Amino acid sequence: MRFYEDPYALGGACRRAHFVTPRRVWRLTDSPAWASPRMGALVWAAAMASRGPQLEKYAPEVEQLQWSWTAAPVHGDDERRKLAAVAEYVSQVKAFGGLGAVSAFTMRAHAVLGGEPLWQARPAPAGC
Repeated sequence: MRFYEDPYALGGACRRAHFVTPRRVWRLTDSPAWASPRMGALVWAAAMASRGPQLEKYAPEVEQLQWSWTAAPVHGDDERRKLAAVAEYVSQVKAFGGLGAVSAFTMRAHAVLGGEPLWQARPAPAGC
């Protein structure tokens, strides 16, 4: 099983609340929010507004999986295509301060993390 860590999850508050993401943290000074404080504040607010049980409450088995993190390298053309696709989410982009703010946040995340953050889960070895 794999999942992509989207920009909402890149905020520190969301990362601290999830059982997987604390396995890969960054220093406060490396936060993508430094590139766009408005987006950082809104990502934090979204994490604070989240309600309901976490995934591990519905499926406690997920905590027993072996989780690993990797960065999928993002090259110039890939990053431009991603940002062009993100620009299609007009209402969200506008709320986050425009494409410039979203681009700055995204590019800083790519630079700090070394690419797109991807998580993978595998069954734990027998006897663990």
